[in-house]
Amino acid sequence: MARAAKPHLPPKTALWQLIAAPIIWSVHFVVTYGGTAIFCAKVDLGPDALALRGYIGIVTLVALLAIAAMGWLAWRKWDLTDDWDYIHEEPTDEERTEFLGHAGVLLSVVSAIGVIFVGLPGLVITGCT
Repeated sequence: MARAAKPHLPPKTALWQLIAAPIIWSVHFVVTYGGTAIFCAKVDLGPDALALRGYIGIVTLVALLAIAAMGWLAWRKWDLTDDWDYIHEEPTDEERTEFLGHAGVLLSVVSAIGVIFVGLPGLVITGCT
């Protein structure tokens, strides 16, 4: 009895690319709030907290750039502009890869929104008290 051939699945890197943006968001959250707590405990900020604002701004910018890179990779994998097909219901290699790209784009957008909201206090923070 011959075995049925397994369908070709997307590489494991596709799954890592799918969850990279939410991981970047969560790392940004921990680095921003944890770094702010350590910063406030160890450093005298003075009246304007400019150093703390700069720290939050730089960490947020780096996270947004990393998420944008992951979103771009997912966009290329989705390949929407090739055939304008955004419904992935066939069990083919192309459909699986495009689905992972589609989900990656959506997760990148949600993660970017989350990073922006986590970084917003950096605009209005006046001190650690």
